[in-house]
Amino acid sequence: RHQILRVEFKLLESIFNHLNSVWGPFTVDAFATQMNRQLPRFWSQHNDDQAEAKDALRQNWSKEGLYLNPPYVLLPRILNRLREFKVKNAVVIAPLWPTQAWFPVLLGMSTEVLQLGLVDECHYAPTMSHQKSTDLAPWQVAAFRVSFQVCNSRDMISELASALFQNGKMEMVLP
Repeated sequence: RHQILRVEFKLLESIFNHLNSVWGPFTVDAFATQMNRQLPRFWSQHNDDQAEAKDALRQNWSKEGLYLNPPYVLLPRILNRLREFKVKNAVVIAPLWPTQAWFPVLLGMSTEVLQLGLVDECHYAPTMSHQKSTDLAPWQVAAFRVSFQVCNSRDMISELASALFQNGKMEMVLP
């Protein structure tokens, strides 16, 4: 039997298409598998004969339209790579976890944020025919449009964090 791994969950296609049309175009889906890729070009964490490359953290990010829906444990390394490669425009899907050390860094690099809702409302397992999964914890997820060039002030980061946690789904455009 095929076992569903957390890494095989993917963003609903309608949400991905909206993000791609508003903040894209994306050229590569980093941290994907054959099962959850959203784009023809993808980088896999594992050996995958359909992947363009293995290990997104070892690829050159400087000339890509990056769509990143990574394992959350990699977020600190991802934020460092965005700066290292001077990425001007990428989209990172991440949980709204203000207690994590990487969260203010992510907000500090954000040009726009779109709150997506609960993880199990905006993700599905491709091997389950779009059925809602009961395996995902009920945390909030957002899409962060990021740039290495942005350095929001502490006051702005605090203001953003407060706004994100007030009322349901909302789109925020930063000055």
